[in-house]
Amino acid sequence: MRFFKRRGCRGAGMSNRGMQRQSCPGRNSAGRGPVNLADLKQNERAVIRRSSACGLLGHKLVNMGFIPGAEVHMIRNAPLRDPIEIGIQNYMVTLRRAEAALIEVETA
Repeated sequence: MRFFKRRGCRGAGMSNRGMQRQSCPGRNSAGRGPVNLADLKQNERAVIRRSSACGLLGHKLVNMGFIPGAEVHMIRNAPLRDPIEIGIQNYMVTLRRAEAALIEVETA
């Protein structure tokens, strides 16, 4: 019987194993600052200003359309407030609240 060494993420890199939920060093703003995506209320619209996610999570967010200037629509919260459902570019995405907190938005 052969044993194979597991190499990081399975499939196309979609596992949670390599995801970073912390912001990049040196990119945090001092104090409370602007609103993040996790702070939006239901049916509120906003425009993305920047994302402080890096690594695999940062790449995933860009691929899903979370780029500066894109308009987002907070659709709903789950019953225990995590995850949240966001409308962006004619489709809906469900994000964890910790991931949404890394996206800085400006309310419209």
